[in-house]
Amino acid sequence: MAALLSDAIKKIPPLADNLKRGLQALRRSDRNAVSIEDSLKLSGSIDIDKALKSQYPNENRWDYCIGVRRTPHSDSLVWVEVHPANSRSVSDMLAKAKWLKSWLKSSGRPLRVLCPEGLDLRWVPTGPVGFHRGSRQSKSLAQAGIGFPERRIVLD
Repeated sequence: MAALLSDAIKKIPPLADNLKRGLQALRRSDRNAVSIEDSLKLSGSIDIDKALKSQYPNENRWDYCIGVRRTPHSDSLVWVEVHPANSRSVSDMLAKAKWLKSWLKSSGRPLRVLCPEGLDLRWVPTGPVGFHRGSRQSKSLAQAGIGFPERRIVLD
């Protein structure tokens, strides 16, 4: 089984040519929301939304997958969605997470293998967050495995 992001995406034809160095797959406006102390630990990024748009045009696709090198032969993945964060957006995020989980069980299975402890789903808000920690919306997100919206995601 593939333990590296670069090996895993070779097994997924729509993604095979979409791995970018570092955070280059993220739109320029989104790159500042993600940081890592040692950029050499980044094994690459993929704009999942863009790569799968023609195949899943009407689906709620997740935005990005970022690989972080854990050992010389092992990567872990962080899934980042940049999206408005008002109370109405929670249902969009739940739909996106549901789609991603379903896709990873089928076509994206080689990437799922790199997430043995579950998916690390992160939400970067595009504006103010319209709900608070402990709210009904926050609890719904937590149940789906989605972290509370963070303006800046620090990878380690």
